[in-house]
Amino acid sequence: MSQATLIRLVILAVLVVIVLIAIRLHGAAAQERRGDPQSGRLFAEALCTECHAASRESAGVGRYAPDFVAIAGRRSTTAQSLRRAFRGSHGGMPQFEFGPREAEDIIAYMLSLRPRAPRMPR
Repeated sequence: MSQATLIRLVILAVLVVIVLIAIRLHGAAAQERRGDPQSGRLFAEALCTECHAASRESAGVGRYAPDFVAIAGRRSTTAQSLRRAFRGSHGGMPQFEFGPREAEDIIAYMLSLRPRAPRMPR
């Protein structure tokens, strides 16, 4: 094997390692953006309970707006649809300014309220 071929192989190996590291870092960053349901619950309890019932325990007692459990149970509710809802205005809802982390945390919490599929007996 010539020296030029060896150098090309080393350069190729280094590039492959760099690409793999970049993919790994991108995946970690994406996971971080998904949100923390426990933090989301705290934000929701602090900001949303004036109008919404924001937990399973309080479902059915929202005063002016749909319960989070009901919103989470809709087929149309996805992380993307909730992001759009947070950015736009709807009805008489106050216009909150959530930071990206707070919004992702509340979204993760709301999605955690989805009804669970019943387990099939073995």
